[in-house]
Amino acid sequence: MSYKLLIWSTKYVWKERKSLIISSLFCSIILGIAPYFSLMITKNFLNEVSNFIKTSSNSSLYYNIIILLAAQFILQITVTGISYCEQYFEKKNLLILEHTLVIEMVNKLSKIPLLLFDDPEFHNHLSRINSNISERFWSPIRNMKDLIRILISVGSYAFILWSINWELMIICALVTVPLFYIYSVLGKNKFKLSVENSPLVKEMSYLYSILNDRNHAKEIRAYSLYFYFTNKWSEKYKEQTNKIISLEKKQYFIKIGTESINSIFYIFISVFILFLIKKAVSVQIGDFVVVNQALINTQGALNRLSMCYSDIKINLLYLKDLHNFLELEEKSQEENINFPSGNSSSFLNLHNVTFKYPNQTHPAIVDINISIEKGEKIAIIGNNGSGKTTLIKCLVGLFSEYQGEIEISGENIKNIKDEELREKFAIIFQDFLKYPYSIKDNISFGNVNNDLDNLDAIVLASEKTGIHDTVMELPEKYNTYLGNFIKPGIDFSGGQWQKLALSRAIYRNSDILVLDEPTASLDSQSEIQIFKELLSTAHEKTVIFISHRISSAKYADKIIMMNQGRITEQGSHDQLIAEGGEYYKIYSTKIENRTTVSS
Repeated sequence: MSYKLLIWSTKYVWKERKSLIISSLFCSIILGIAPYFSLMITKNFLNEVSNFIKTSSNSSLYYNIIILLAAQFILQITVTGISYCEQYFEKKNLLILEHTLVIEMVNKLSKIPLLLFDDPEFHNHLSRINSNISERFWSPIRNMKDLIRILISVGSYAFILWSINWELMIICALVTVPLFYIYSVLGKNKFKLSVENSPLVKEMSYLYSILNDRNHAKEIRAYSLYFYFTNKWSEKYKEQTNKIISLEKKQYFIKIGTESINSIFYIFISVFILFLIKKAVSVQIGDFVVVNQALINTQGALNRLSMCYSDIKINLLYLKDLHNFLELEEKSQEENINFPSGNSSSFLNLHNVTFKYPNQTHPAIVDINISIEKGEKIAIIGNNGSGKTTLIKCLVGLFSEYQGEIEISGENIKNIKDEELREKFAIIFQDFLKYPYSIKDNISFGNVNNDLDNLDAIVLASEKTGIHDTVMELPEKYNTYLGNFIKPGIDFSGGQWQKLALSRAIYRNSDILVLDEPTASLDSQSEIQIFKELLSTAHEKTVIFISHRISSAKYADKIIMMNQGRITEQGSHDQLIAEGGEYYKIYSTKIENRTTVSS
């Protein structure tokens, strides 16, 4: 059994929530020795009752019995109160610990290599640790705490058995009062709270899913949205947590009250026992009860001891998974530089770049060599699977496991801080995200470092993509929610979503605009119109436009043809037409098809 993991988790909890460790140890010690005092009080009480029965009326014995009953009542109330306080403080601290652990997991997800998100084993690993994080993190420590409590109790029982005659007869009195109605009401209150929290939980679930989902990872990273959405999730989580803690606090007070009533019933029943044992002669009935109870409790404690040991081993397996995840290697940023300000002969340079996905036999891109000037407009053309998207992921720094070099302003991008690098790129992927928030939010997510209520910049970006007129026809305009996941909203068509995603990229206002087939859901004419608009409004920016269509390519300064991961041709439209290569053949075929359709 790896107790190093147990030490690691204990140190972690001690660092984050010292009160959880201290309160748990305190309660374990008190609750561990409480059975001993309970048995001693019971023994003396029953012996006093026995003496009271044997002798004539003796007021001193009567008062002793009353004092012992009061002591038992106080002890029972104390034990019950400490037990429920322990549960309440543990629940409260675990909710706070959950918040801390989830934030740490999300931070880890934002820093590990993006390529891991394509690994099925990584997702299996993530799914194993992704539920009840704090509860399962705390379980081995709770098991050890229970182990300590049981050992203390066993020690006290052993002392009793050693100090009392083992040959005494056995007698036991147990009192229980079921409280089904009260617990039924408590259960209904919990259900009511869960219904009220459903919309909040749904939004939290969505926010958490986009922070760790494979399909969302690249856009969240490209727009540096991890911090923004983490804070948004944190706010929702705290709102839900406050409601839960408030209800739990009320319920634990109710439980303490009901157990107090239960103890009062025990006093009345104990008084009634006086009459049942009145005929006993020369018997110390307390000794009988204590020995019997000590034997039964010792046996039960030893059974629980073995169960605790088994639970520790099982829970440590989960802890190992969580520890391995938190120890995943991150990209070091300590020695990386800020974005270079110097000039170079070319703005972007790729030298012999080759990339291969894990478990694949052939590289996705091979020996890519490209030079791009600042402000140049580039069209990358190729069939599906030709390596266009992989090339872009390498170019913007999402994939760093490539061979060769990629330079920006003369500096290798692997030496540039991730946040500095990403600020220079505005990217729209083919499988861009469709946020179920307002239209204004969907556009402003392009740059959460700016004022999210900067409506002028939002409108300007949407006008460039042609979505502004559509938005202005809606009753709520830019405050209209999209989809019905969080609030009732409207559904956009595929083309409208793509224009909205384009607006988000334009709103980012970065030096380099990368469009990975963003107009796939638009017709050719709309694609050409948007591309022309981008070229006219982004004349100072570098634009890299990826498509399997050839209709818009002729407006680019340079066209790059890709096939099976390699660059087959590159040059301007006129140059490639003059060369009469693959580009010329595809373009000529398209012109012939248009002529045929027109005639």
